[in-house]
Amino acid sequence: MSSSKRLFGCSLADVSGTKKARRPVQYKVPAFPKGLRANSMNRSSVDSSFLTSSPPEGISPNLYTCPICLGIPRIPVQLSNCGHLGCMTCFQRHLQISGVTHNGFQQRLVASCPLCRADFAEDNLKVFSSWLPLYKAVFGLLMTECSVGDSSSTFTCSWSGPVMDLLHHESYECPARRIVCPNPFCRYVDSESKVRQHFSTCSCLQVRCMDCFLPIRWESRDTHNCEQTLMDALRGKSLIYTYIFVNRNLIYILT
Repeated sequence: MSSSKRLFGCSLADVSGTKKARRPVQYKVPAFPKGLRANSMNRSSVDSSFLTSSPPEGISPNLYTCPICLGIPRIPVQLSNCGHLGCMTCFQRHLQISGVTHNGFQQRLVASCPLCRADFAEDNLKVFSSWLPLYKAVFGLLMTECSVGDSSSTFTCSWSGPVMDLLHHESYECPARRIVCPNPFCRYVDSESKVRQHFSTCSCLQVRCMDCFLPIRWESRDTHNCEQTLMDALRGKSLIYTYIFVNRNLIYILT
């Protein structure tokens, strides 16, 4: 017994006797989504050569450089015990490699600060919002330029701004970042400008059918048969979706 007959007491043949002429539908190319995340997020530090402005010479570089990688942190944290700054990834890796397990109230890894040897654990890493005012003011003076791409790239980014905004820019806004094509099952990876050109001609581009609301390939939009697609889905001959198909006031639920 078919799924439709078991649920509603009728079969597809009972409601598909009369075929209506398919009305012409003008499909529009889907808009390219905004704010796509980069294929890989660079969480390492920024080289000092990318700085466009820095604090005065009287301020020690220890206030804004990581003591482990000696770079400008993309994700900076402050140690609550001693106040020194560093990269989140560097301190976490330092805990995993050099940390010693302490059996106190609860087991946790404890390591020493690379500058002053003060003990710290993972719960001692403070994010920027909870920093001391002096460190916030000094780190806010650091201005950098975008580090995505190089001289050999066909497109480079001219963005410049605070170091705290660099990671978000390079991950979601930079036009030179490498992203994956947003079409389902497509694995094309390139810069945003090239992915935009590829998007409209991608073989995996999909649109919604105006009659059955099922996703269909862009190249088969004119030859799509709603009833055949529904029967194939019910019989397990195609991908199964959870959608509602309305035909002659009867609702079929695909599960």
